[in-house]
Amino acid sequence: MADDWEKLGEVMESNPDLVIGEVDCTDVGADLCASHGVEGFPTLKYGDAEALSDYDGGRDYESLEKFAQTGIKLTCSPKNIDLCTEEQKGLIDTFMEMSLNDLLDKIDEIDGSTEKFESEHEKEVEGLQSHYEAMEAKSSADKKKAKDDADYGSIKQVLAAKE
Repeated sequence: MADDWEKLGEVMESNPDLVIGEVDCTDVGADLCASHGVEGFPTLKYGDAEALSDYDGGRDYESLEKFAQTGIKLTCSPKNIDLCTEEQKGLIDTFMEMSLNDLLDKIDEIDGSTEKFESEHEKEVEGLQSHYEAMEAKSSADKKKAKDDADYGSIKQVLAAKE
């Protein structure tokens, strides 16, 4: 995918509305990646730098180029208020009237609720993993017992001797 990503950057370089970039999330960019919810690599994001969206399309050059050409558009934001519906403008106005501390508290509240969902998800996955491991152990034990009960080893030895 790296070659396709570099090619896309070269092809889109002349478009002033697009930035095709990359961040090393394992080093200098770790904080930036964490602030945008990057958990696995490679992760592709697009949109306003302050509110990036996840890209879920194909990872081949043709899919990336098509999305860059047709799927990325300026969207409603305080920087592009003219692209907003009246409802969106009202919501932005409400947020603009809030103090910096109130905005930060609102973000913390939302982040807290999403962290709760993540914690619940992790607990469920742990339970599934434990269940899977127990099923795997039982399956292995059942297969071993079936082979032992049928003298499977002896049959294989006799087969090898006859070949």
